[in-house]
Amino acid sequence: MQYNNNLKKEYIETRESLRLIFPEAYDFLVQIEDLLDKGFYVSTHKNLHLYYKSSFLFYFSKISSRVIVLSSKFNGNIKNGTVNNSDYFFEFFISKLTDFKNDTSNSLEIDNRDGFKITVNHTDKSKKIFKTLLNSLFELSEKGNLLELSNEINKLANEQQIYIDLNNATDEKLLEGIQKTITTTVYERNPKAREECLNHWNYNCAVCGFNFESTYGEIGKNYIHVHHINQISTIKKEYEVNPIEDLRPVCPNCHAMIHRSKEPLTIEKLKSAIRK
Repeated sequence: MQYNNNLKKEYIETRESLRLIFPEAYDFLVQIEDLLDKGFYVSTHKNLHLYYKSSFLFYFSKISSRVIVLSSKFNGNIKNGTVNNSDYFFEFFISKLTDFKNDTSNSLEIDNRDGFKITVNHTDKSKKIFKTLLNSLFELSEKGNLLELSNEINKLANEQQIYIDLNNATDEKLLEGIQKTITTTVYERNPKAREECLNHWNYNCAVCGFNFESTYGEIGKNYIHVHHINQISTIKKEYEVNPIEDLRPVCPNCHAMIHRSKEPLTIEKLKSAIRK
């Protein structure tokens, strides 16, 4: 998906108003406007939305001549074909701000009570904050697909959408191909944990026993989903996973059934449902 930076007149006026009074913020805007070749692009009105490939990262807004806010809440709508991965970005960026935890100059305020909001006040330290922000963006771009939705989450999200459509069926014409934006937060999986899980439990579904290689031959070899018994999305932070106790191999059908309801089923309950 290819975009061009479309700088609106109102945004340019906002940016220029920072040139002398808040030069660090002005310099940051100028630099990110020139990052199309790295996969970043901006959408503007009076303020700015920053995207990386198919991910919305943050909303940059000028509160006053000396106060800038970076927010996970976009102003209006995000572009078609993109997803809101701002929570992932802010968790990554905030982890780089350890130098400001004991900030006595009040240059930085972080609020995550209702989505992430970072207030940057113009002080002697604000230049370092914007430099950290820019470096964080570069680091993410070098890591490539960390901000892209995983195949597993895509499949589960699409399956959930199918169930919603079926449960709300009407007599209206059945149309397909309409673009919809699925907003989700991606929690990074550790491939080593997956490997250790499968080395222990093998590739048979922990619920129904299905084995892809037994059914499909070579094409199904070493294919299975790995289910987190404790949902990463409910923990909402980095934690040490035990590949044997915390993970189980499950086939895509059983994985979809586990997550069909708002409160995921346990493997034992789904096994019981199959027996009945």
